[in-house]
Amino acid sequence: MPVFRVERTKNFTVMSNHHLRDKTISLKAKGLLSQMLSLPNDWDYTLRGLAVINKESIDAAFPDWRNAPAATQEMEIKDLGIAWNNLNTQASGLKQSISSTAEQMARLQKDLTGFYAANPTLDEERITVLSAWSGSRIEALRASLQTLKEEEVAASTAFHLATGQVEEHINRKPEIEENENLETLDALIANLEEKITAGNQSIGQQKLRLEENTRNIDRIKEEKERADRLREEYLKWDRLCRHFGDERGKNFRNIAQSFVLKELLAGANFYLQRLTDRYELECQAGSLTILLRDFHQGGSARPACTLSGGESFLVSLSLALGLSSLSRQSLSVDTLFIDEGFGTLSSDYLNTVMDTLEKLHQMGGKKVGIISHVEGLKERIKTQIQVRRIDSSRSEIEVVNTL
Repeated sequence: MPVFRVERTKNFTVMSNHHLRDKTISLKAKGLLSQMLSLPNDWDYTLRGLAVINKESIDAAFPDWRNAPAATQEMEIKDLGIAWNNLNTQASGLKQSISSTAEQMARLQKDLTGFYAANPTLDEERITVLSAWSGSRIEALRASLQTLKEEEVAASTAFHLATGQVEEHINRKPEIEENENLETLDALIANLEEKITAGNQSIGQQKLRLEENTRNIDRIKEEKERADRLREEYLKWDRLCRHFGDERGKNFRNIAQSFVLKELLAGANFYLQRLTDRYELECQAGSLTILLRDFHQGGSARPACTLSGGESFLVSLSLALGLSSLSRQSLSVDTLFIDEGFGTLSSDYLNTVMDTLEKLHQMGGKKVGIISHVEGLKERIKTQIQVRRIDSSRSEIEVVNTL
């Protein structure tokens, strides 16, 4: 049961009437509680202290008290003191709460007064109506308000823009002289219209020129593309011409001959190595000149014009044999005639040449005919066709087999 004292002065006490209306409390208890609330905070609230200011004694006020043990009396007195102190504590807290609530109400009242002053169109009735609105309606109104604000900003921007244009137009407005009248202005307008017409015609001509220039540019692009294609074609044929030569085919002939010469020299070196290990044939770079590399002279190469008689015969024989092997692919050369040349060979080279010719006959089945006046060859050739002179106008032929 909340019981608290609101205010106490010297001659009267203001307190809550809640306990006075409570029907569960006896009349004596209500009187005693009211008397206790009127006493100072430092009063002795024991039964003895209360009996001092009342007509009845303790025994008369509380008949059961007299028969209670002393310990029970002390305990009850102590409990009543604790309860009384708790009541005082609660009363102080409630008083502070009431004071704080009163201050808060004063501030709210002041804020409400300021709100009404700042918003004269709103009153308590209007606020009551607005407080009954639903959240969705408020959100819809907020969205509408935001839209209106954006439209206001757009309208304000358009207004300022239009205002600036009007001011600019006013500033550009030509000044009318005092002597100018409507006819003068009409003439001026007609002159301006003529200038506008001439300007439009000039613009039309410029457009036509621009279209013509565009067509010319497209045509030039096409011509450039065609020229690029022709240039690529020309470069291709120019490269072919540099490699193969002009219509006479000189370069192409040289290239083809160089390939054939390389094959010929490879075949000639095959036979030359069987004749001697001293020489080797090669082609001078970039030409058809045949060089002879002499390994007994440090591997130096020298042209064919510097060869001795014996060297020339060995090279010629090797080239002839190489040529016969080269032509084997398309034409079979089964017979080979060697006319003279043996007289320039030393006895060692002569034996080597004859051995090679015999091996050639044995390996490839070639028939080799030797025309020579060298007596030393008669011993090496088994089958001979000897030509003897009879007189100045006649000769005879005899086949001699030396076996």
